[in-house]
Amino acid sequence: MGNNACLVNDITFRYFEKSERNILEHFSLDIKEGETVVILGESGCGKSTLANLICGLYPENGGFLINGSITVDGLEIKDVPPRKRREKIAIVFQNPDLQFCMSNLRDELRFCLENASVAAQEMDSKIEAFADAYSVSSLLDRPFSVLSGGEKQKASLCAAMILQSKVLVLDEPFANLDSVSRDSFLELLKQKRIEDPRTTIIAIDHKADNWTDFSPRWIVLGEKGKIVSDGTSYPSLKTYKDYFAPVSHASSSDAKPFLTFRNTSIKPDKKETPILAVPDLSVRSGDMIALLGPSGSGKTTLFLTMLGIKPYEGSINLNGKELSKHKRQDIYKSIGIVFQNPSNQFIASTVQEEAKPADTELLASFGLANYARYSPYMLSQGQQRKLGVISMIAGNQRLLLLDEPTYGQDAPATAAIMNVLTGRTGKGLSVIFSTHDEELAALYADRIWRIRNGRIYETDKSLG
Repeated sequence: MGNNACLVNDITFRYFEKSERNILEHFSLDIKEGETVVILGESGCGKSTLANLICGLYPENGGFLINGSITVDGLEIKDVPPRKRREKIAIVFQNPDLQFCMSNLRDELRFCLENASVAAQEMDSKIEAFADAYSVSSLLDRPFSVLSGGEKQKASLCAAMILQSKVLVLDEPFANLDSVSRDSFLELLKQKRIEDPRTTIIAIDHKADNWTDFSPRWIVLGEKGKIVSDGTSYPSLKTYKDYFAPVSHASSSDAKPFLTFRNTSIKPDKKETPILAVPDLSVRSGDMIALLGPSGSGKTTLFLTMLGIKPYEGSINLNGKELSKHKRQDIYKSIGIVFQNPSNQFIASTVQEEAKPADTELLASFGLANYARYSPYMLSQGQQRKLGVISMIAGNQRLLLLDEPTYGQDAPATAAIMNVLTGRTGKGLSVIFSTHDEELAALYADRIWRIRNGRIYETDKSLG
């Protein structure tokens, strides 16, 4: 290994200056040039906060660095002007929508090059060469608004790589990716490492298996960023299995359907070809259904259709009445949703207000009791997801649609969310959750809906 790529020296960080709760406390970390470092740990332990500090986003845009310093490529990051930081370090956010400044990838890449003072006449050729080298030409001119979560994440990696930053920070990069898209993402990184072995990768993840091909340095964090393990071997990570492996608890129901699909075709706006064909499927009280399919296959589109937002042909019957004949507000009384980015749904100024009328015990079971007075936007993305689930549970709808409910969660948090949901299904709540995690579906769902080639099938759990 070469010189120090990133040196974190004795930092203590908190969100409120007078708070007694530190997110990171006397935290130090030395990362060498060319290393791949994978940081694992519980939700809320400070992983994403650390990523934002390393990149200079904190405390410039929030929180208070009480003591310590962070050096990237020999320079204190706080002393590097924001326009120059991308030459040193770039980040891929857990939620890629937070990264984009423009409306499509071509304009985003042009914006990045402009900030790096690349001559205007050179930009187009650089972008075309980059897109060709990394096989992303098909993404260049499609609006971000129509890309799948996996495609957005891939685009955000391209924006991070085009300036050849010395350090790449990846915050839960596989949160919205199916296995095929994940492998494609990793291939981009491998290609980058081949082209420039000095590139340093700092990845935050909950699944160690994603990184075995990189032979990384494994770091496990505990509360307040305490380093529980640094440099252990991959086989020895099983010592910390509580961070990675949820516990199964599936439920079933023999109740009559209250929502049914009959030869339904869901069409994209102003196009004739169906994006999804849904044969005879139904939802019963107490169902826990996992919706599986590749990125961009239509999982979110199905949810929006069930909410009466997207048009369809055929029949969707809710509570004995055709869905299209329901008023939107009546649908919302029966069906709630938590989107991939739950922060778009928050309407209250504090966690407690957002969770009402949920009780304090429910907040505590999700590990959010100590954050009751925080703004929802000060929570980590994993914590925001928990709050989104809590607020929907509190709405007492009959069916909850959860778009990737456990991305950004460690194993205990995943178990907390899924066990609360399965407990509610035992009382009649129905849940459909989309996921790329086959293991999660096998552990918790009593039914599996799978999207293949534009069609939704119900498959036996044992068949996959």
